[in-house]
Parts: sequence; structure tokens; C-alpha cells
Amino acid sequence: AARMVLTHSLVEMANTERVKTMRAAVRDSLGNVVMQSAVAVPTPAKGQVLIRVRAAAYNQIDHKYGPFGGRVPGQDVAGVVEACGPEVLCFTEGDEVFGFAAKGDGSLAEFALADAGKITRKPAKMTFEEAAAMPVSYLTGYQALLTAGGFKKGNAVLVIGASGGCGMAGVELATRLGASEVVGVCSKENIPLVIKQGASRCVDYTDKDAYAQLVKESKFDLIYDCASGFGKAECYHADAAKMLTETGKVVTLNGPALTWIRFFTSTQARLVKLVLAKQSGADLAGLVAKLPNLHPAIGEVLELTTDGVARGFAILKSRRAKGKVVLSLTDSGARPPAAGELPDWTGRGLAQAGVNELRGTV
Repeated sequence: AARMVLTHSLVEMANTERVKTMRAAVRDSLGNVVMQSAVAVPTPAKGQVLIRVRAAAYNQIDHKYGPFGGRVPGQDVAGVVEACGPEVLCFTEGDEVFGFAAKGDGSLAEFALADAGKITRKPAKMTFEEAAAMPVSYLTGYQALLTAGGFKKGNAVLVIGASGGCGMAGVELATRLGASEVVGVCSKENIPLVIKQGASRCVDYTDKDAYAQLVKESKFDLIYDCASGFGKAECYHADAAKMLTETGKVVTLNGPALTWIRFFTSTQARLVKLVLAKQSGADLAGLVAKLPNLHPAIGEVLELTTDGVARGFAILKSRRAKGKVVLSLTDSGARPPAAGELPDWTGRGLAQAGVNELRGTV
């Protein structure tokens, strides 16, 4: 009880001493996102922490919420705890953390709120940019493969939409978890990037003959579909079902209306399972403990400026992201890539894989 009173007092003290306004990407009443330079800094409620954002990452849901997404978008967050709300006992000011920002007071800002149960401490060897690239993509992939998909070491895995944020995470996770084979489906120009992330081989989905051969001749224990229902609303579920072993499963992030109806009515088909990530700091901590030294593929690093925010949302809407698009607020001053160059945030020389241009699809 004394700790809770002290924590609450510190929050009140911090509210009087810290800055009152911040730069943030803010949604207007029509759902458009614009940069503002004098947005009120939010105050953490019971069970929440206020994070000074060092890096954030974009996700498709950030622009699909529209006017219903709350004031400030952004789920993926990495930064430093600025203040703790009442009943927060597991974090203290100055802790470096990463995880999921609160809806409406999100991470595309200098400060963000987060429920204490949805963040965890950042590994010391992980940069803020790498940490911000992980929560949505990697925890979704981890839960999709292990919980929904029942992954077992030695399984053969197919990842559809392998060059996007979730697809790249799925490729690396399946490889690190011990898959016997990880095959990626993506566009031809993105194949080097997916191979570098750990795929055994890739198939260009625009090559009709190669794709048809894959569907006809291949069998997989688990298919992770990160493409259906996005872009032009293509659906790969029927093709995926043809490639399953007798006990195989398809785990998908999206799909037609019937897929969602079955999800919400708990009547999902045996072969195809829709998965929504459970936002859990404990699960995120378990993931990085079990699989240390993960290397999120970061396709572009932007700044919290009008141009940077606009470019981030343009990439999302184009469906041409190669890996994660990250917003950096670190003191080192991350910058957008110059022509012909890509910051080597993953330590894997991604620029050599030819991923520095904004073109291509999933």
C-alpha cells in the first residue's frame, strides 16, 4: 500500500515537472493523420506507464482503424519509462522497455501510454529500433506458429506474404524454432531479403508456372498466411489447403468475411485458423528469452516529422513494405535512407540484398 501511495505521488510530481506538450501524429475526425507539435502529454492511469518513445513501428492496422483508431496511432513501441501510474509495481522510471502502446495514446509520438502488462524490459543488446520492430510482428508469428499452428521441431513451413513485417518475422521464427524447411512466397525482387532472413527457398507468386508447381507438388505441416485479405484482397486459403499434410494447418492473419464470422462465433474450420495476437508483455519476454538475438528486418527508418509520418503511412497503404517501417526518436538521430542505401539495423547487410528501393509487393 505504501508503494502504491508513493508511486501515485511520483506520478503527480512528474506531471508538474515534466513537459506538458509533445510532437505527435494525430488523427482528425475523418481519420486522416497529421503531425502536430503541441499535443498534450497523456497521464498514466491505474496500471499504466508513460513511455518516452525512442522508436516505434508501423502496422497495417494503424491506417485501417481510420477515425475509430483513437487520437494517436501506433502499437509497437520501445523507449524509457517516464512515469508509472498507480498500482504499477514492476517498472520504475528509467527502465528501458518495449511492447504494445495503448490504443489512442499510441507510439507515433514523443510520449505514449502502455498497460504495464503489455510491455517488458528491452534486452540490453537490442537497439530501440529493433525492439520497436518486434511486438506485433514477432508475437503474432510466435503465437500463430506455436499456439494456433501447433508447430513442432522438424515441421515443414510455408510462409505466404513472406517479405512483409509479419512474414519476415514468421520466416525467422520458424527457422530458429527448428523447422526442417521454410519456404517463402513473395515477389521475385524480394526473394534475396527473405532468404537472408532464413528461408530455405522462395517462390515468386507472380510466376504462375512456379506457383502452380508449388501448389501441386508441395506438402507442408504448417502454412502461415500473411497475405490473404490484404492488398487486392487475394485469398490463398484454398491453395494452402491443397498443400497441407494430413495433420497440417493453415494459420492466417486475415481473410474473407466468412473467416471472420467463424472466428467470432468460435466455429472456425479445422484446416484454416484465423489468429489475432494476444498483447502480452510476459509472452514477449518469454519469446526473447527463448530465442535471443533475433534480427527483425527493418526496411526503412523514418523520423517523427510531417514528411516522415506521411511516408510511413504511404508505405503501409502501398502494401510495399519490405520488412518493418520504423520511426526513430533516438538521440543518435536515425535518418531516412539516402538513395541507394539502407541502414544496416539488422546487422545482416540488407542493402546488399537490394532492398533499398520502395517497390514491389508482398
